[in-house]
Amino acid sequence: MHNNTKPMFFQQEKDNFDHPFNIKVTMTVLSILIILSMFVIKKRLFKFFRRPNKRLLDRIVDFQMSIQIIVVVLTLLFFMPLIWAKIPKDYVTELGCYIGPYMFYFTAPYAGSHSFFIAFFRYICIIHPDKLTQLNINPEVR
Repeated sequence: MHNNTKPMFFQQEKDNFDHPFNIKVTMTVLSILIILSMFVIKKRLFKFFRRPNKRLLDRIVDFQMSIQIIVVVLTLLFFMPLIWAKIPKDYVTELGCYIGPYMFYFTAPYAGSHSFFIAFFRYICIIHPDKLTQLNINPEVR
């Protein structure tokens, strides 16, 4: 048995990746527009979903939207300085390498599952309204 102890060499990736200036400005402007428009739209939706005679579905959607706002704003605020940094690894640190992808991997399934369950609830309201009335839930979909 031979014990081959030759050193292994890996090709290191470049550390000096820098976005072009127009991409930085575009990403920053789009992020600001997304956050502002989200607050304007969600403000009107929150007024509707937080009315006094809300249904169970309204409370669920209200909770989901609250979490979505927090996650989207944190994600955009986390990645915006990284776009402007010349070498992001100095600012991200090891913790950021785990937090950043987690925010993205959390947002997509969360939004998808929210959409699925709202559609599922509407399906039940249309197909099985009698079962909902037995549970004192109004089956009218508006």
